[in-house]
Amino acid sequence: MNQITAITPQRNNKTRFNISVDGKFSFAADAETVIKEKLKIGKDLTPKDIDRLKFKNETGLLLNRVLALISRRPHSKKEIEQFLHKKHATDREKEHILNKLEDLKYINDEEFVKWWIDQRRTFRPKGKIAIRQELRQKGISEATIKNILENDQKNSQNSEFILALSLAQKRLARYTKIPSQEVKQKLSRFLASRGFEWEIVKETIDSLIKKD
Repeated sequence: MNQITAITPQRNNKTRFNISVDGKFSFAADAETVIKEKLKIGKDLTPKDIDRLKFKNETGLLLNRVLALISRRPHSKKEIEQFLHKKHATDREKEHILNKLEDLKYINDEEFVKWWIDQRRTFRPKGKIAIRQELRQKGISEATIKNILENDQKNSQNSEFILALSLAQKRLARYTKIPSQEVKQKLSRFLASRGFEWEIVKETIDSLIKKD
């Protein structure tokens, strides 16, 4: 026999309730679930009912945490998977939440890549090599990265050079008292560290510093 013997409001959250079955705590539920499921003292629950309600509770809590996370900035699918892993979600819970987020369009790796590129251009400028590496670390597939970076390059052919030039010009102000050859070396290392391809680095330096 599985009968609800107590429904008690949680101390720190009065909209959530602890449900006791046969005198022992069994699962928690929010107010909406209590009403929709018509949970009340004396109601009989099958083991299947209890499993379903436990699953609903756990996935609901995890989903709320994920939504709070992605409200701050977009995240890749891999980032969400890692977050759920840290929260000790089961494989079943992960699959349910990821499917729900994809259905709601909250996870879209292609849109995430576009957002990431835009952020890199605006706030912490980096070249394609660095951006590609960062996106790999975010779990984005090579095919997705290649496709969007190539399309982005077609739409703004000189954007990489203009970005590198802007960074180099700001950096150049530090090197007013050293030989031009040393300036070139320092700028080369700087731009390479920001992930710009060698062709862009060379074009940028040639445009700023006259050959001796």
